[in-house]
Amino acid sequence: MAKGWVDAKHPPRLIIIDRKLQNAPGNSVIYRQVSDLPKDTRPDFVVLAIKPAASEAMLRELSQHLGSNLENSALLSVMAGKNCATLAKASGRDDRAVIRTMPNTPASVGAGATGIYFSPK
Repeated sequence: MAKGWVDAKHPPRLIIIDRKLQNAPGNSVIYRQVSDLPKDTRPDFVVLAIKPAASEAMLRELSQHLGSNLENSALLSVMAGKNCATLAKASGRDDRAVIRTMPNTPASVGAGATGIYFSPK
């Protein structure tokens, strides 16, 4: 997904939290853990491309670290098994906008499709 975004005509600047990733795509920046993020980070979207079991803890940590800077951020989930209400609540805001996606396998090589659902909030 990130490769597709950074190859776009107007690529976004991605901030990636990953303990192992060595090379960031495009003009992205890699942080090893949430606590490494600058406190003034104000993301438009938080993309959750992690194991579902780790999502609620990650969102709580992100919410605590960024505080009100996360206020207007939408969540974009690439995880199965976590509904919008659960993700919004874990992020500290029951009314947070959540977008759930489920790409199919060919999407990893730019030849697939992605199902998408928007929370009503």
